[in-house]
Amino acid sequence: MRRRDKELSDPGEIKNILASSLFCHVGLSDGDFPYCVPMCFAYHKEKVYLHGAGQGKKIEILNNNPRVCIIVEQECSLIKSSTSCEYGMAYESVMIQGTARFLSGAEKSRGLEIISTKYVGAPGGPYPDNQISGIAVIEVTVESCSGRRSGMAASGLR
Repeated sequence: MRRRDKELSDPGEIKNILASSLFCHVGLSDGDFPYCVPMCFAYHKEKVYLHGAGQGKKIEILNNNPRVCIIVEQECSLIKSSTSCEYGMAYESVMIQGTARFLSGAEKSRGLEIISTKYVGAPGGPYPDNQISGIAVIEVTVESCSGRRSGMAASGLR
């Protein structure tokens, strides 16, 4: 990281950002062009859980290349100044690189429970196979993770 003054090195702070962010952007590699899609997610025990339709472009891409980059951001706001060159941005962000795999059976249900618990405060199950057969639950093993804080967020003036 070029700007060490903006680096978040405390794993607890990074986990708090991951726990409180509502969605993420998942970057995938689709041949000559990247593909990025916003998704709901949950972070649990060094894994990221995603869910969505069981068919479509992201599923096709992941079947060919399971490597992903996930970005979350929060507390984003413009910092105004008297000149445009002095404008800035306040934010907190986390970037994760990892490898995705599709879950099935009991693992798929457990992934949905983790996501449901984040958003509604309860596991939400049981999840009968006939109800979840058309969705994909994706588990991303985190291989690297870094965080940044800038602007007013960096000063603690949130």
